[in-house]
Amino acid sequence: GVSYCGLQCQYDIDDCGDCVHGGEAEQLGPELIPNGEFDTSDGWDIGTGWEINTSVGVLQTIGALENPSNVLRNGILNIGSIYKIKFDLTVNEGNLQIRFGSDTESSNFSSSGINLTYYGTAAGSNDLWIRGLTGFDGYVDNVSVKEVLGSSAIEGYEDNFNFVSIHNANMDDCNICYGDAIK
Repeated sequence: GVSYCGLQCQYDIDDCGDCVHGGEAEQLGPELIPNGEFDTSDGWDIGTGWEINTSVGVLQTIGALENPSNVLRNGILNIGSIYKIKFDLTVNEGNLQIRFGSDTESSNFSSSGINLTYYGTAAGSNDLWIRGLTGFDGYVDNVSVKEVLGSSAIEGYEDNFNFVSIHNANMDDCNICYGDAIK
């Protein structure tokens, strides 16, 4: 594996921030978010303090959130399956989380980035949650969610598999900075 941020990952990370194992790219299912560019508000359940700005095609807060607030894509996940989300994020202030179901949450995303990537297991519900925490002000775009298929890409997977791999177009390397998927 590759070691970043003091963690030893049981996977290798390719130059695009994708998790690979044994030199083979992960196998992914079809795209689950047909409107991840936010050209319309179709299919999104928008919480208080959020809006979809269709003129520029982004999901954005209306100023800093006064309370935690969610934007949901309902019913697209299978509980117990592993998913990969990639998205662009601009953070003016505060923190954003991704949840694959109501019982899974990512570490806080507090910095802007392109092609941010998070892997997680759907638990508690079959909804994708984009959750702005109190004080979050920013916007999200280019959301892509796919199921991770097959055991070759996730050999050694355990129920507490959660890690964030981040690849920013302005960075030379991919980083893994959070995780339980360590040896």
